[in-house]
Amino acid sequence: MKTRITRLLAAITILLTLQGCAEAIVVGGAAVVITAFDPRPMATIVTDQITDFRVGRLLKKDKYIGKDSHINTLVYNDTLLLTGEVRSKWLKKYVSDIMSKIKDIKKIHNYLTVTKPSVQESRNADATLTAQIVSLLSSRNIDDTEIRIVTEHKTVYIMGLVDKATQERIVKIATSTRDVEKVVPLFESAI
Repeated sequence: MKTRITRLLAAITILLTLQGCAEAIVVGGAAVVITAFDPRPMATIVTDQITDFRVGRLLKKDKYIGKDSHINTLVYNDTLLLTGEVRSKWLKKYVSDIMSKIKDIKKIHNYLTVTKPSVQESRNADATLTAQIVSLLSSRNIDDTEIRIVTEHKTVYIMGLVDKATQERIVKIATSTRDVEKVVPLFESAI
């Protein structure tokens, strides 16, 4: 408990010292809330939040990535996960190329598919699958604050910092969830 309070106070202090950085202020509030439970160092949490904001802004402003694309991003521990749909193989590679130039991204997992964008019904079904998995993990005493789950076309992508035994339990639960077609574990091992 003392560690959580210390992390929370440290996060607030960092955010107050970053008052000149609008990006940090915008995404920093979310970082304060999750810092107390997240296994990553607080500086990494804040950096990931800022980087995710930059990634989204870059995608939105890019002249080649238009309404014919549907791209989801997740930054966790300096690693970027790209999921969704793009129009061409060239655009898939282009997205990776522009993302690799963003400061603080050390690794990119590009799982974009070349097809037309998914419909809202499909996205809702994927969100429901994610919620079911999170609920199952919680019911089996697995702390979901240590992982991030993204579902796209019934494929479940899982990032996080957990030990090997927990990774195996998470994958087993996700794999056995009804309607899940594939699980892609993208874990980093916790020390």
